[in-house]
Amino acid sequence: MMDNYNFKRGERLILELLGSPPDNIIAGEVVDCAEHRIALKNMSTYGRRSSSNVVIHGPYQFYRPEILSIRVFKNEDDDGVVVEESKDKVGMFTKSHKTPQSNAAAGINCKDTILIDKVEYERLKDMSHNYIYISCFDSRYYDAMNYIESCETIGVADITTSYEKFARINLIIISTWDQVYIFDFLVLLSNSTNKFPTELEVILKHKDIKKILHDSRLLTLILSNQYNIHIKNIFDTKVADVAARKKLGEATRNKQTRTLEECLKDYFNFPPILNIQETIKLDRWSKRPLSEKLKFQAAQSAAFLILLKNHLENILLKDFYQCVTDYAYSLQQCSAIDVPKKILNDTVCDILENMKLS
Repeated sequence: MMDNYNFKRGERLILELLGSPPDNIIAGEVVDCAEHRIALKNMSTYGRRSSSNVVIHGPYQFYRPEILSIRVFKNEDDDGVVVEESKDKVGMFTKSHKTPQSNAAAGINCKDTILIDKVEYERLKDMSHNYIYISCFDSRYYDAMNYIESCETIGVADITTSYEKFARINLIIISTWDQVYIFDFLVLLSNSTNKFPTELEVILKHKDIKKILHDSRLLTLILSNQYNIHIKNIFDTKVADVAARKKLGEATRNKQTRTLEECLKDYFNFPPILNIQETIKLDRWSKRPLSEKLKFQAAQSAAFLILLKNHLENILLKDFYQCVTDYAYSLQQCSAIDVPKKILNDTVCDILENMKLS
């Protein structure tokens, strides 16, 4: 006999159902549970805008055979301690007031927990839906350029007509912290003698704006080969993922690099929302007008890059940040006489001498 589903009424869940992502990803509030079913209300699918007119009020029943996985959100209590939902030995869900590290040490299974805050997850989902699609050089284009140029960090994704050196750029997608812009190059350049937009060129070449890409090779090749544009200040999350896994002790020599979707699943336990297999079918992206579904898929390819970059950067610089903290508090145990001596001493202290950056 299978264990009953055991979630609290009002708890928000994410269900991955049989079907094609992202429309098979359902979020909703628990009404009740039984051995083989879960009833949800106030639902939305990941592939649709979450505005009030598309919320499915329900309740609707979902049965065990159609449910591939169930995810819950991590939360934080008033003290900043992570409160995680995880399955115990009999498959029931229990709360554990532990940090992720202590959860792992205790052998608690956290595979069903989305490892970012619910508010942040919903913000990123909404940002993917609320993209700004730009296909002409109007006020929206120039407003976008002005805003993007004011940002220190942006995510950049591209969809091309092929995976070849002389491929045309189909779309360039840029994400800031709070907005996604889709630039339709097939339309934008059709009336401009194939001249690359000057304002966007300035942004890509700006040394003070960090550009986050997941596999930067093809876009940099096309831009340099066809437009003599060389992107500056690149952070490649595909490269950073390999470096982070090595730092965490994983053997990566014989493993392939990972897709953006694989990274989001591994680091944050996201459900399969990006539908990578559909995105790589490039012939689907050359037809105009683009469907709302394709625009949404395009927006997703850039919306999560800043989140992923910040996480990978924290892994790669963990030892450095710890050293900074140790150094900042290194005078706490010193006597009043020793404090000025240490401050005025220019020699490298033991903390900095023993700093681990490998």
